Amino acid sequence: MLGRFDATNIVDADVAVMYPVAAVEAGRGGKESVDTAFTTGRSLYGQGIDFDFMDFESLARAYVEDRKLKVAGEEYRVLVLPAMRAVRHSTLVKAVEFQRAGGIVLMLGDAPMASEKSGEGDPEVLALASELGQSAVRSVEEAVARMDGTIGRDFHCAGAGAAQPSVLHRKAGKRDVYLVYGASKGDECTLRSTGMLELWDPWTGSTTTLRAVRQTADSTVVRMPLEKTE
Repeated sequence: MLGRFDATNIVDADVAVMYPVAAVEAGRGGKESVDTAFTTGRSLYGQGIDFDFMDFESLARAYVEDRKLKVAGEEYRVLVLPAMRAVRHSTLVKAVEFQRAGGIVLMLGDAPMASEKSGEGDPEVLALASELGQSAVRSVEEAVARMDGTIGRDFHCAGAGAAQPSVLHRKAGKRDVYLVYGASKGDECTLRSTGMLELWDPWTGSTTTLRAVRQTADSTVVRMPLEKTE
């Protein structure tokens, strides 16, 4: 499914995973942090959860609104810190600000204990990390369960089990555009969106109106019209 995108585009990926450069630079569990980040990414995508890796500069520029992190036309409901024993000070401050505003911060593995501002053992860093302690999770599975219990899924196919279709979600103006691969024909899938449904053919540019199985105030169930590889 393709559309004409412009400056009004918004990437609605739900999850931002911090790219753990600071842990590597500081020599504080860098390999573990990198392994955790990429394992998390593979697991999220394999379960049909769209995510982006985020660098510390983008997080520093982000602002918090409506319990979301917003930066450069992108919106996130969840921030994951992957076993980052060392972080940029601005990362820790923004993570705490996001959590205080009702956003979801998940510390996966070790908590931060050092920053570039004042090295290791800084009382401010330890206090901020302690505040984030309530968000600590021991595994990706626990992180996903926490997300399912709070924000729910942006896209989910009943009957597909843990191996959910791959999905990307973009907003183009007033449209929600879902790019889906791997959903079986006839699967009933729920989208966190409402309104008229259309199937867009990227090869011909044609559109076909689809009928919803049912809709609520904030979601739509659609019976998938194409085979897994279409």
